[in-house]
Amino acid sequence: MPSLPWLIIGHRRPDDIKLKVSEILKPKAIDFINEAAVRIEHDSSKVYTAKREIPYNYLVISTGPYLSFDEVQGLGPEKGYTDCTFTLDHAIKTNLSWKKLLKEPMTII
Repeated sequence: MPSLPWLIIGHRRPDDIKLKVSEILKPKAIDFINEAAVRIEHDSSKVYTAKREIPYNYLVISTGPYLSFDEVQGLGPEKGYTDCTFTLDHAIKTNLSWKKLLKEPMTII
C-alpha cells in the first residue's frame, strides 16, 4: 500500500509494486496459504479451510480492512463519485482520474 500514491500519479506501474508474499516467506520456512478459514480448533492447533486441515505451531489471523463506502451516500469508486487509494484496483482507477484532472483542470475537494 505505501507505493499506491506513486502509481496514482504515474511514477510506478502495477508490476513495479507487486510482491509475491509466498516467495518472501518461503526462505523463513513460513507457508502462506490464501484460503478462508472455516473452523479453528485451538486445543488441537488445527485450522480447517474448505479444502484442507492445517496443523500449526503459531497462528496469525489477518482479517483485512472493511471499506464501508455504503455508509456515506456518494462515497466510493464503484457506486459513488470518489476515488480511493486503498487497493491496487482502486489506485489504478484513481490514476485514470488523475490523468483526466491533468488534462481538464477543475475544482476538487
